[in-house]
Amino acid sequence: VLLFYPMALCSPIFILTYGIKLARFIHQSIGESIFIKTSYLALLQLNLFYRFNILESLLFQVFRKLSGAMFLLCLVSAGLPNTSHLSYLHELFIQPLNILDIDILTIVGQPNLFINLVWLSVLVLLPASMKKKLLSQFMIYAQVLFFLVDASVRVVYIDVGQGDATLIKYPHHQGAALIDTGKSNQYSKLKAQLYKSGLKEIDTLIITHPDEDHNGSQAEIMKQFKVKQLVTESPVEIDSPINFYFLLENRSASDSNDASLIITFKVMDCQFLFTGDVSRAIEKALLKEYPLLKADILKLGHHGSRTSSDERFLHQMNPKLAIISSDPNSYSHPHPEVMRSLVDLKINSLQTSEVSSIEIIITKYVSFVRTRKHFYFLN
Repeated sequence: VLLFYPMALCSPIFILTYGIKLARFIHQSIGESIFIKTSYLALLQLNLFYRFNILESLLFQVFRKLSGAMFLLCLVSAGLPNTSHLSYLHELFIQPLNILDIDILTIVGQPNLFINLVWLSVLVLLPASMKKKLLSQFMIYAQVLFFLVDASVRVVYIDVGQGDATLIKYPHHQGAALIDTGKSNQYSKLKAQLYKSGLKEIDTLIITHPDEDHNGSQAEIMKQFKVKQLVTESPVEIDSPINFYFLLENRSASDSNDASLIITFKVMDCQFLFTGDVSRAIEKALLKEYPLLKADILKLGHHGSRTSSDERFLHQMNPKLAIISSDPNSYSHPHPEVMRSLVDLKINSLQTSEVSSIEIIITKYVSFVRTRKHFYFLN
């Protein structure tokens, strides 16, 4: 297979299928014990897909054979005039999968490097014994315990192309808020990030304004994740460990962009500001109404469009970091004029189109920024 498709080596399906065979070759006990095999599958799935369901893993071989049978049926039926029976068989195949998707049996979250190393050591280095079986099962839940002891607040500006979606995860796995959802065609990225962060429910979903690039995945989020509170207008009270404030609540707006919810909150000594898609006129109104307003982390308005990010506004905010969530192929955002203003004011910026998702991690003693290309301290 690799001779014809060498890139298949990086495919999650290839790793999942042939990784088990390789693991058996390296350590025979992985194939002999259902407990150890299940733990190995959990290790792979949580790192590849950020999700593991114990029932699905136990029935993995059964559904793999059924999938093969369905594929053969499709090939055989390709030349037949009536294929309605295939739809019926497909429904019969899908229904058991939906039944198996029981929330309490599903674990989500990406294990950190330390957990991965310990987990792999248990599976590969320990000799076959009851102790190994028990430890291999414990490791499945160890990463859940890590989320509980994690005291940091994590703010993730999710790469959803030309759109906005920001996750605020509270300390000690107390819950999370989501500001906007991006477009509907970016839902898979959004769901992957929520699972990666160990989330199966959202405490508060805030939609800044009803544009497709901000609320396009709202319906899917409401369907697949338990959303306790939906916020589409202010004033409103949000029950969370973080105090969210809505600015210029009673302003008049000529269009939906200028009616965007403006949100600010503070974590430790780090102030965050979200302005949705408001124009420069609303930014000037903010300066007038809140002359002392500052922002350490500023989400640039309207994806870096020249209609937002007035230079006087940027000067007063004086952020340590400006975040730009956009896809240059759509509307050529961010605009060169906005980028020049950032350079002139010596404001550092990061674009999701260049570095993918941007994570700000705030702890009691230190704060830092992490992307797939960067890792540096914010203080």
